[in-house]
Amino acid sequence: MASPRKKVTLEYVPPENVSNEPLLVQFTNGRLKPDNPPNFGYFRSTERDDVRKRHRRVLVAETERMQYVGRNFGPSAPRGNSLCKYMVGMLDKKTGKMRVYDTNSFTMRPVVHDKDQEKHKDETDLTYQEKNDRLVDAFGGAKKKRAMESRLRDKVKKEALETAMGAAVEDVMKTPEKLTGPEMDSGSTIPPHDKNAATPEDVYKVESIIPLEVFEALKDAAGDFVKATKEDIAKWRAEGRYSTFVLRQVSTMPLDEEARLTRSCHIMYMWYLLALHGLKYTDWRKRDLPLPDGMPLLVKQQLLGAFTVKADAARSRRAMPPRLKDKLLCYILVLGLIIEKFRLNLNDVQKDLKIAQKKLMTLTRAIGCEIQSKKADRGTDSDTQRMAVLPIPFKLPDPSRGKGRKGGR
Repeated sequence: MASPRKKVTLEYVPPENVSNEPLLVQFTNGRLKPDNPPNFGYFRSTERDDVRKRHRRVLVAETERMQYVGRNFGPSAPRGNSLCKYMVGMLDKKTGKMRVYDTNSFTMRPVVHDKDQEKHKDETDLTYQEKNDRLVDAFGGAKKKRAMESRLRDKVKKEALETAMGAAVEDVMKTPEKLTGPEMDSGSTIPPHDKNAATPEDVYKVESIIPLEVFEALKDAAGDFVKATKEDIAKWRAEGRYSTFVLRQVSTMPLDEEARLTRSCHIMYMWYLLALHGLKYTDWRKRDLPLPDGMPLLVKQQLLGAFTVKADAARSRRAMPPRLKDKLLCYILVLGLIIEKFRLNLNDVQKDLKIAQKKLMTLTRAIGCEIQSKKADRGTDSDTQRMAVLPIPFKLPDPSRGKGRKGGR
């Protein structure tokens, strides 16, 4: 005898009134064992404004041995999701009322982790050129393979150059020139100066060339100059250990102990500037620049920060672009002026710098000096002796007057 029929009333519950919506779930590899229930995670799309995306859901299940993922969108979603609307009814037998809820259907698929999956790029992410390169590598002839390898090498060199240029620009932006004085211009190659100075000693101050902390670090390194004898100087000259300008200055040291130490520090810093300028192309390609032995670390860092830039961040190589090389030359000339009481013998400087006379004259005038020439004494290498003198009132040359007739029409 059939059981009597019961009257059931249906009540639809809108999704906005449901906190935990029921789900329809099936696993592709069969039913799970009840003694190992999975932990579920349910994720909703945050794209509320996009009609196509706001209903997307992801269900994740995890057991001790396996992980499962199901989606109601995409290729792995059940085919009926886009054509059907799934609903679940929950019957209360006592009241005879069935509540009907909207739901989503999920097909849970096991996730297999490949240890080498990060090493292999997904085929869908490859560009047309990358796919073509794979075909050439697998089936191409020798000529095509050589062309591909050449193109890839050029690409690597271009990326390395862009990286090096970016690192150099970044280094320049991060390490502005820290100059102190009446006039400061981080883009200028000329040291800080006072245009309104009443004496040559007030135009260029040694503190703007050698910072105080660098001067203190030079005291130990300059000890050889402080106690140098005639025999030491003759030995250094025979060995070619120091430049002509440095040896001539060490030969005329003051007797006062404090003045002797100060002058020795100035001469030693001048030697470091000359050594930095004298580095050759092969020296710049080395990771550690061959600077003089015994140079204090603080002095080395200050010189490299002021007159060089990073050329290769990966290998810590540095370079000296033309603008910074001109800046270094100007600092050498100004420090030479200070050491020689603002009457600098350019013949010795040119011999040490090994630069063209025209270049030296141009930079000398650029720092505001006048050039006085006279017939040299007998026994000298040059027929003419040139002296750089700093006149008062101090005046820098007008850059616009340096343009020739070809500069414009």
